[in-house]
Amino acid sequence: MKNINHLYYLVTVILLYSCEPNGIEEVKKYDWKDVSIQSVNVDWRSIQMLDEKNGFIGGYPKTQFLEEVLISQEQIIGNDFIYNVDYKYAKSSLVPETCFYMTTDGGETWNAITTPFRNGISQICFINNREGYVSCIEGVFKTNNKGETWQKILYSTVFGKNQIYRGQYRLYFVDNLLGYAFFDGINAFTLKTTNGGSTWSLIENINGEFIYQKSPISYTTTKNSLYKTTDNQATWTKLNINTNYIYNVFFQTADYFLVASDNKIIETMDGGITWNFYSMPIKYATRKMIVFDKVVYALDTENIYHFEDFTRIDATKTPSMYYMTKELNEKIYNICFPNSSFGFAIGDNGMILKYVK
Repeated sequence: MKNINHLYYLVTVILLYSCEPNGIEEVKKYDWKDVSIQSVNVDWRSIQMLDEKNGFIGGYPKTQFLEEVLISQEQIIGNDFIYNVDYKYAKSSLVPETCFYMTTDGGETWNAITTPFRNGISQICFINNREGYVSCIEGVFKTNNKGETWQKILYSTVFGKNQIYRGQYRLYFVDNLLGYAFFDGINAFTLKTTNGGSTWSLIENINGEFIYQKSPISYTTTKNSLYKTTDNQATWTKLNINTNYIYNVFFQTADYFLVASDNKIIETMDGGITWNFYSMPIKYATRKMIVFDKVVYALDTENIYHFEDFTRIDATKTPSMYYMTKELNEKIYNICFPNSSFGFAIGDNGMILKYVK
């Protein structure tokens, strides 16, 4: 591993939107440390840092090894769906590349974790440094001991109504018992567990990814809609938000949250009754957003942006924006900032970058 210092040029509004009234003329250096794992060529997709020391990373190996074989187990949930999958390694002579790692020193080193799933991880969801869940092509797995042992708790192939669906789950856990899994496939649906994944129930009246839950209020999202319940999920209301696509929602409270959508951030301070729209001087759609008290980090399809003096959305004031993107051709797929001055950027071909302000 080695330090790589890169000079980044602030993208002016002229380059981004020629009609923007406030140009950005500042230039700022960002020093990234390359903490990529040597000889590992995984396309990283998910990273979760529990604090500045402990975290996990997962992704997809370059070679896919699995093929479906005969059905061996079943899960029956609701009246319509049977979740059933079994896999074997298609090329037994090849050794699948490890796609799940853990750090205990802030990303300086990464330790491989042996798993029963070897064909790629799409999401990591740990409750603490021992208990966690991962979503992957082969289903949803759970560990209670930092990945030493795993239990499969959901399957990724669905047989229902004489049709076959395949997809992956988006996970949201409130604590070690209460959690939600959104099946993001052709036939989307949402599941709920109250016992840490031992059993699941189908939520009949909503199909969406859970993004916030604090009884009696919950929020779910689809690609272009937000739904809210205030009666412990008995009834749901579609919020009136005028946007084409919802990429990310960042909650500070049940009433105050920000929505990343296209080239703007949308703010509500009253739980979605009214909205403030704020155009962001970035190049592409805002895929992910991480908000702190006065600092915002945003990721579009190519670049990372750092906004300062961002106390709250104010259409009359443009916050200071800095262009953080690394000068390499590797695509940045995800970012993770445990606090406002420490974070990671991950991408294809094993790229892991660490930033300390």
